[in-house]
Amino acid sequence: MELSQNKILNSKFYKVFIFLFSLTFITWWSGIAGASLYAIPSLLLVGFSIYAIIKGQYFLIITKLYNNYKEWISFQKYKKMILAIFALQSFLWFSYVILKYYSFNLFTLDAGYHSNILYNISNGDFFSSVFNMHNLGEHFTLSMSFIALFYKLVPSINWMMGFKIIAYLSSVYLIFLIIKDELKEYQKYWMVFIVFAVMWLFLYRPIINTVRYEFQASCLAPPFILMSFLFLKKEKWIPFVFTMIFLLGFKEHLGSVWIGFGCYKILKNPRNISGYIMLMIGVCSIYLIMFEIKSYFRGTTSGYNDVNLIAPFKDIGEKIFYFLIYLLLPLMFLPLIFWKNGIMAMPAIGINLISGVPQMYSSHYHYDDVASTLLIISTIISLKNLNIKFLFEKLKKYKIFQYGTILWLSLFLYYLPYSNLRFIKKVIPTSMHFELINEINNVNKITKNKHIAVQDVLGSHFYRKEIQAYYQGVDCNYDNAFYKNSLPNPLPEYEYIILSAYVSQYGLKDYEKCLEQLNQSNKFIKLGNYKLLDVYQRIQS
Repeated sequence: MELSQNKILNSKFYKVFIFLFSLTFITWWSGIAGASLYAIPSLLLVGFSIYAIIKGQYFLIITKLYNNYKEWISFQKYKKMILAIFALQSFLWFSYVILKYYSFNLFTLDAGYHSNILYNISNGDFFSSVFNMHNLGEHFTLSMSFIALFYKLVPSINWMMGFKIIAYLSSVYLIFLIIKDELKEYQKYWMVFIVFAVMWLFLYRPIINTVRYEFQASCLAPPFILMSFLFLKKEKWIPFVFTMIFLLGFKEHLGSVWIGFGCYKILKNPRNISGYIMLMIGVCSIYLIMFEIKSYFRGTTSGYNDVNLIAPFKDIGEKIFYFLIYLLLPLMFLPLIFWKNGIMAMPAIGINLISGVPQMYSSHYHYDDVASTLLIISTIISLKNLNIKFLFEKLKKYKIFQYGTILWLSLFLYYLPYSNLRFIKKVIPTSMHFELINEINNVNKITKNKHIAVQDVLGSHFYRKEIQAYYQGVDCNYDNAFYKNSLPNPLPEYEYIILSAYVSQYGLKDYEKCLEQLNQSNKFIKLGNYKLLDVYQRIQS
């Protein structure tokens, strides 16, 4: 795009803009001096941009930035440098999940729960001791069962967490294939790919917080969603059907992908029957899995029903904010503007919006794993509808559009997720953590094949059939307040309680009071002289 302006770009303006932009990103990514220090250079960036608009330099800066980006991406050395940065970020994500385990930042819910399932499957038992039921009774996670093969070799939660990161990183390559197929022209698809790879690996809050979260089987779904879309676009129906069926086994709501793709196909070609078939399969699968299959494997729906979680009119303001700011703002609202493409993500988003559980529309947890992947796809395919030349003409003529980009940038920067370097700094294990692991190994030996109850954060370090999370009730002697009145079957009586004052107290309201009650109890006796653990054995009557 050639500059045809009366005004000449002041090079100082451009250099200052690039400096502040780079400083903002580096400060954010490094996590220097806390999570929010990047606000200082970002505010300077926003302020300087407003000043540039007043001086008539802002449009010229944006135009030169765009032209330089096109030029940079054509050089192989810059492309290799960018790919090296992506590789570094990938390494950091692997490091994060491993360090999180050794620093006791994985909880029985949700990571330990899934690890217990995989351990039991590796031993031929489809059972969750954490919920005391068949593992398909809580979540329909049949497709993650292949990880149990690796538990057969060495029981370790790191297998499970590693596959989550592999799923996340492999999605970047599949995004590249979709962009390449959509845009065709070499320079264009590389330009767009770099932007989306940066969003996926660094900046898009729904994706980053999903990766940051512990584990849910649905976090393995993104590469299969992306793969399914590639098959759908090329009408390779056999691999499409097999991939989509496999997708259903990552959680009970994955039928929403069938519905989303069905709606997309119907709007694209109302006469094509394939869209209606997908829609029907999606609706039927959600109903059957949530209300028939899960109920069957639970044995009963008593005390628990997914319908009880529905509350579409609860927290309307928060839900609108979640939809517009967390999900759509980073994507410049393209899935909403080109809604015939964005429709594929709406069923998955709708599941979160009709929920009465605030975590599902907070974008802090794992609940955006499916919706955010579909939004990325819809944004990519919407790019063909964008007229870049037209947009630049609007920016050139009307300062209101220039101020609009500043507003968008301000909100985008304000709602950035933590960088993974920031995450890593919070999960680096200490010598105390490794000492605690040694004590856990010793306790593992003396409690082998016994039913144990463990402090939530300790659960992921025990590999056995019978384990449950210990939640402090009114009386630590009698009451494990764990999903009380919600589980279909009562939790069996455990033989050992294993606690520690040196890690997260989640689930324990008053640790000292709990120990006092256990020490005064005629039901438990304290074992050993452990430095970091408090181990209690039930006295056999």
